[in-house]
Amino acid sequence: IRNTTFTNCQKGIRIAGWNKRSPNASHIMTCDFVWNDALQFPNSLDLQHIVFESLDESFVRVGGCSFKNLQTSTYTLEERGIGIYADNSSFTLSKDGDRCCPVENGSKCPDNCFGTGRSNRGNTFQNLGQGIVFNTGTRRHKFTCRYSDFVNCVFGIKAENSFDVQIGDNTFSVDKANIDTYFPVGYSTSPTVKQIYFKNSSGVRIHDNAFSHDLYYIAGIVMEDPDQTQTSF
Repeated sequence: IRNTTFTNCQKGIRIAGWNKRSPNASHIMTCDFVWNDALQFPNSLDLQHIVFESLDESFVRVGGCSFKNLQTSTYTLEERGIGIYADNSSFTLSKDGDRCCPVENGSKCPDNCFGTGRSNRGNTFQNLGQGIVFNTGTRRHKFTCRYSDFVNCVFGIKAENSFDVQIGDNTFSVDKANIDTYFPVGYSTSPTVKQIYFKNSSGVRIHDNAFSHDLYYIAGIVMEDPDQTQTSF
């Protein structure tokens, strides 16, 4: 799927049921996902721009996409929706590309490349309750997030039971005026906003990211019940 706009869909793309460990050839590149004030669904109906379910270790590639909620009313983090929701599914998020980059120096950071060498576009997550939510019942499912900007999301990345995860070359920014406008009173002055949150995870590598905010309180990186094996910041 390439160069496509999804406007006011409860779920823009859902890929499910690839219960194999062989690669999945699907990719989602340079697509724009947006909710605005013309949305016809109640915000309580689990708004999710992309959903991956039971794809096992197939690694669907996503690159150069935007995920936004441009509604002007105030909503809770649950009501403002999720950019990418992955359940028991491995995926990679990076720049736009038409092929996988060669592995460099034994790196476990998948990336997208263009054979033509043209400039790549990164990803944007804006004004969402949660940018990325990753849930898995086992630790064999993995994800990579690179070259992505998380702008005014209550949770930038939220993951549980993950293993062998790479988060690098991203920006996370939150400004109080925006949070006070689009989220309920108290979000900007409580520990609600967390830019990267992991629970019961191991092998997490977080590097070369930039964090900025003007809130009274914010958690940049939270690790709850961590298995510290191969985990590094």
